[in-house]
Amino acid sequence: MEIKPLGSTNVLLLKTNDHITYTKNKTSVNNIIIGKTYIDHFGEMIFINHTTNETGVLNLKERGWRDRGAFEVEGEIKD
Repeated sequence: MEIKPLGSTNVLLLKTNDHITYTKNKTSVNNIIIGKTYIDHFGEMIFINHTTNETGVLNLKERGWRDRGAFEVEGEIKD
């Protein structure tokens, strides 16, 4: 089963007064019927700081065969 949330989430950091928006990544539930059930979050998350105009991209890698690529994350922040 795979879930792809639509829309974005807004966060307001009170100490710095930053307004951040980010998109959610995909979530899949695997081995529901047979095997050990696990949840995997993967895909691209895009962050935008509307206060400073900084953007960031976070790419969570999908778990492959025999857990290859599990928990791997790549990211980039642009000023």
